[in-house]
This record gives sequence, C-alpha cells and structure tokens, in this order.
Amino acid sequence: MKILKSKRKANTYSLEIEESHDVMNDAVMEAFKKLSKSAKIPGFRKGKVTLKIFESHYGKDILIQEALMDIVNNAYIEAIKELDIPVIDQPKNFDLKEYKEDSPICFSCEVDVKPEVKLGKYKGIKADRPSDVINDTKVENAVNQVLEQRSSYELIDRECQKDDIARCSIEAKIDDTVYEQWTGNNIGLKIGANSFGDEVDIQITGMKKDEIKSFSIKYPADFHNKEVADKEVNFKVTVEELREKKLPELTDELVASLSKFKTIDEFKADIRTNLETEATKQSDEQMKSSILEKISANASVDIQQVLIDREIDFNIRQLENSLTQSNFTLDKYLEIIKKDKNQLRDEYTEPAVKRLKIDLILEAVSKKENLQVTDDQIDEEIKKLDLPDINTDEQIASYKQSSDLENLRFSLTQQKTLNFLVENSKINQIK
Repeated sequence: MKILKSKRKANTYSLEIEESHDVMNDAVMEAFKKLSKSAKIPGFRKGKVTLKIFESHYGKDILIQEALMDIVNNAYIEAIKELDIPVIDQPKNFDLKEYKEDSPICFSCEVDVKPEVKLGKYKGIKADRPSDVINDTKVENAVNQVLEQRSSYELIDRECQKDDIARCSIEAKIDDTVYEQWTGNNIGLKIGANSFGDEVDIQITGMKKDEIKSFSIKYPADFHNKEVADKEVNFKVTVEELREKKLPELTDELVASLSKFKTIDEFKADIRTNLETEATKQSDEQMKSSILEKISANASVDIQQVLIDREIDFNIRQLENSLTQSNFTLDKYLEIIKKDKNQLRDEYTEPAVKRLKIDLILEAVSKKENLQVTDDQIDEEIKKLDLPDINTDEQIASYKQSSDLENLRFSLTQQKTLNFLVENSKINQIK
C-alpha cells in the first residue's frame, strides 16, 4: 500500500492511495469463498461449487468487484493507521480509478477528522477555590435534616405559621365557575410550599382553626399552572385543622437507633467529616470548572456537526436508559415536559458543544505537554476497579489483553491533564 497524497484542509483530509495488483489474486479467492456460500447453482450444494463453475455461471466481474471492495477497505484502514489520522466519520467523495488487470489499484477519498484546537493561554490561569470550611451551623443543619426523618406533626391551637400543615376546605372560582382542581374538603397545605402560589400561603398565615376567609388573587401570566395563569381566582377557605412539625430530641438512644454510633458527639463528628469531604470535593470541582471555562474562552475550535450530533445522541441514550430503569419511556417524558424530540435535541446542543470543546482542549494540552498515562498507572486504576479475580500482576496483564482500555486511558489522561492545569494555575483560596 502506498499513500500517494495526504493533504489536510481545515478539518478534512484528502487521500490518494495505491495498492499493488499483487493482492488481487488472494482477494479474488477470498471473495469467491464468501460469495460461494450463498451461490445457487443447479447440481451443487451451497459452498461446494468450484471457482471455474462459479465464474461460468456468474461471471468473473462479480468476484473482481467484491475483491476491489475488500482491497480498498483494507488499504484505507492501513493508510489511516499509518498516518494516525483521527477519523470521525465515514469517508466521502470516494473515487475508484478504472481497474486494469496487472495494474495498481488506485482510489481517492476525503475523510473528516477531529478539529484542530488553537490553544490560547492555559497556564497561569487565575481561579478562586471556594471555602470548604464546615462550621457548627452547617453541622446542626445536617443533624436536623436527619431528625426530619423522625419528625411528626402535632395538633396546635394557635395562629397558622410558616411550615405548619393547614388542613382546609377550599372553594376556588374563576369567573363564578368552580375550579375543580383547587376545590374540595380536607386539602392539606404546607405553608411556604406555595402549592397554590405564595399569595394563598400569605392569606392563610395567621388564620386559626375554624376560621373562614375569602380573598381574590390575580395570578401572573408566567404562573406554573397555565389554567390559572393571568386569571383572577376567588377563594373561600375554612381552616379545619392545624399541625406543626415537631423534631425528636437528639439523645444517645436516638443516635443509636439512627446510626452505627452510640453517642451524640460521635454522630456529629461523623456528619462533620462527611460534610468536609463533600465540601472539599465541591470546592475542587468549582475551581476546576472555573479554570476550564477560562481556558475554553481563550481557545478556538471549529466543531463539526457530526460530532455534536453524536454527543447529543449519546446523552439522549443515557436519558432513555435512566427512564427505562424507572419504568418510563422517552415519549412519555417528552409528553410531560411538553417538548418534542427536536426541542430536546436543541436543549442538549449547547451543553454538548461545551463538553466537546473541553474534551478537545484537554486532548490538545496533553499532546502539547506530552502528558501520557503509563502502564503502571493503568494497572493501579484496574486494581481500584475491585474486579473479581483481578489481583495478581498476571491477572491484570490478562485482563488488559482481553479488554478495551481506551476509555480508561482516555479518562486517566484527562484527569492527568486537568491536574497539570490546576498545578499551573494561580489559585486564590477563599477563606
């Protein structure tokens, strides 16, 4: 195989490739083996016909055409590997020169490749790292969230306040017509949840059991319930019952029933540790995101639509898989959010372009800085996967031979590159 021409223009390679005529005989025999399996010739079982009989029945041209397809495909793949071209789509504008016996086989094509990234400044980037300090208030709030799981609502005899549960009889009318969706007895409202809008919660706040109140509310045009948006609703509300939330007292006995710990101090210490771990993770992620956004703004890259469509397709498949696990379908989901598939794709486009640009930038930086993942690093990551029967060096080596490690190598290279960018940035730690 010879590469007669290899020229890149923008994001497309133009190739001219020549293959020796010496490969034709072997290719014809391979074509014969393939086609003879389905050949229907009287007096012969499938796959048992001779080459001479096959040619007399079907002609030699069919074998030559099949052979040419295989030769061209193999030569194209070999050329792509030799030139290390990052192909992203099927070849186009294919042109096979007229075949002549005992002459080289020549063809040309164009192929789209990963876009080139023009890196701007990527070292010395200034970025803030948010504070990851956990104070006592955050710990107490987390403790209260745990206690919420054991909370109860007890009857009260006082004016209604925020977070109370008001059980009401409600009559709602629009233009003297009862609005059935909001009308009924024994309707529970958590004050502050804005189930009927914040104005209703405001009106009920301060009411007591058995109190009756009438009021009107004009809802804004952008109200989430489109049936009442931009309309005036007349309410008559009777408070039938009021309850307030009561959190259980935090005791060693309650801690033991809620967790593996025996004392309040141990319980709070564990919560603080978890909060600190999460805060550190979030601070690091926000810092890295800020660095990448600034580097992305400094860089330029022309991302082809085929890559964008592929990324959108991948994300929609992920959404479908997630919905399937919840016994849901994409069509049902789209019906609920009142969108069609084209609108969903439009919604996914901007995030897809952003992710693709970041991936391409990280790849460009890793190549420029020669940031490579070693075999030892691959081995260490495989160990972290905690796979069954993958413990010894021999087992790891066997796993590497039998598995496609490109995704793992890609992920590790990205992480190594991102760490490099952080190390070469000017980080301002916010107290």
